This record gives sequence, structure tokens and C-alpha cells, in this order.
Amino acid sequence: MKIDPPLLVLVEWVDTKVVDDDTWTHRASAKQAAPEVFQQVGWLLERTATQIVLTSTLSHDLMSARDCIPTAVVRSIVAFDPALGVALPALKRKRK
Repeated sequence: MKIDPPLLVLVEWVDTKVVDDDTWTHRASAKQAAPEVFQQVGWLLERTATQIVLTSTLSHDLMSARDCIPTAVVRSIVAFDPALGVALPALKRKRK
């Protein structure tokens, strides 16, 4: 399903990870293996039963490179509520 207008979301997903640095590892002293957990913020362009598609930058006509994440590895998707957004104060410029 295409999502228009896109939602800004935080996606937590799991990916593979190389566990050992060396070619050979002693089984008795091997490190604990676990997948890597990532958190990614982006504009949700598409969500289907098999995948979600995010982009980090969006204009009316253009978008940055998209990431396609299989739903099988997604732990959670949380949408940001623009009504709860907080404006950041302006930064003061230093005079030279």
C-alpha cells in the first residue's frame, strides 16, 4: 500500500552480523552470537505484508535513495505525531 502523504516513522529492525574477526575461532572461547538491532527514522513510502520502504529525504518531486526492509525482520514501527512536535530554539550565531 502506497502511503500518501508519507508518515515520519521510527523503525526497529534486526539484521545479520559478522561475529568473529578471525578466520579460525576456538569453539570453547567463541563470543556469544546475536543479530544486530537497528533503529531507523524515515518517511514511510510503502507498507505491504512483505516489506516496508523508507526514504530519509523528501520533497514534492524528489526523494533520496530508498531502503526496502523485509517485514519479517521488523520489530516495531512507531509514527511520529506532528501535533506533539516541539520547535527547537534558534541557534545564536557567533560574531567574528
